[in-house]
Amino acid sequence: EDAKWGFINTQGVEIIPFEYDYVTNFKNGVSFVRKEGSWGAIDTAGIIIIPIKYSYIDYSTWNRDVIKVFNDSENWGILSEKGELLTKPQYQIIKGSYHGQYLVGNSKRKLKYINKEGGVSFPSIKSASYGVFKDGVAKVGVRRKWGVIDSTGEILIEPIYRTIGDYNAICFSAKLKSSWQIYNYKSEELLSFNPRRLSYLGEDFFIGSKKYKIGVFTLEGQRIISPRFSHIRFQDGGFLVYKNGKCGWYNKEGGKVIPAKFNKLYVSNENRIVGVKNRKVYGFTMKGEKVFKTDTLFDCKEFNNGLVPVKSKKGWGAVDSMGNTVAKGEYYRFESFHDSTSTVFKQGRAALMFNDGKILHNKWHRWIGAYSEGSYLVWLPGGGNNFLTTKGAFVNGIHYSHCRSFQDGYAVVFNDKAGVINRDG
Repeated sequence: EDAKWGFINTQGVEIIPFEYDYVTNFKNGVSFVRKEGSWGAIDTAGIIIIPIKYSYIDYSTWNRDVIKVFNDSENWGILSEKGELLTKPQYQIIKGSYHGQYLVGNSKRKLKYINKEGGVSFPSIKSASYGVFKDGVAKVGVRRKWGVIDSTGEILIEPIYRTIGDYNAICFSAKLKSSWQIYNYKSEELLSFNPRRLSYLGEDFFIGSKKYKIGVFTLEGQRIISPRFSHIRFQDGGFLVYKNGKCGWYNKEGGKVIPAKFNKLYVSNENRIVGVKNRKVYGFTMKGEKVFKTDTLFDCKEFNNGLVPVKSKKGWGAVDSMGNTVAKGEYYRFESFHDSTSTVFKQGRAALMFNDGKILHNKWHRWIGAYSEGSYLVWLPGGGNNFLTTKGAFVNGIHYSHCRSFQDGYAVVFNDKAGVINRDG
């Protein structure tokens, strides 16, 4: 109505008048609204809970319970969910929160924690800068030296380090001079060497480098994987390792399962690893036992739903977990399987394929988009869209001019006007 926004319920009945220039979707029972150039917020009954007087307002990206407001002087403040001004707009940075304390400041090098009343949280620590709390601890900087405090502000590690990297309740990474080290909270060194860098600190391990190569170590300093790789990534309970442009797979105990000799590897939670080496496709168990090797296939995608798309000279097809052909290589595009179906493309058309290798209902379409919440967006003959279920049926018989993918059980659809449908259409 006159380019104004409001809200209707699932029966199409107006529940909040069309009086706003812009509104956001409800989250935590709150919608941010703009009216006459200013921002505020309403609840699901349409009652204004945050006065419409701010230049901008939004949830923080790092904590969906924190609401930030922006004023004309380009400073941020903090509001409660009830619209109460906890901190007036006076900060360039609002970075984190922990148990009612907020990390704020006007410089990345000068951040402080404040409480809900706006007072400094740890007044006994003078001239300090802070990191975000993790597992009840945070790094603290005093006069260009760094230490660690707990949530009450008690100093666990005196500020003596040049810098502190990652940290948790067990240990922290830090530079005392030029090299890194892992320390416990007795300030004891956990490593027998000083890594040049530490790229990740997880719950049970960290990744560190030695002479430009990286390896994996426990938090107690025990070596899991020797530093000899260019890149390591933790995935599905093990480690993908990279060396000289090739990749391999190690289990979480550091045992070599597949040597780093493959051009690509895909690890699944279905007890299969598939990969490509020397233009041949291999399949392995998670223990590294070879299940199949093909000489006629030279590329593959992720293993999912018991099948993996593979490529031959004639095109893309699919094989099962034992390497048996399920779909012949005759498609120029073949997506990974979802809910026992995959999208395949041939001669400018698209279709859904079931996991037995058959085209659902032998039906081809102009185009099929990405999978989302049990359905695929499909382009219809003559233009327009609808949705295909994983059974190959349309969600309803309506020809929409445009559709958006399903999200949280609903999809926005368009003809002359916009509307919303559920998964049943």
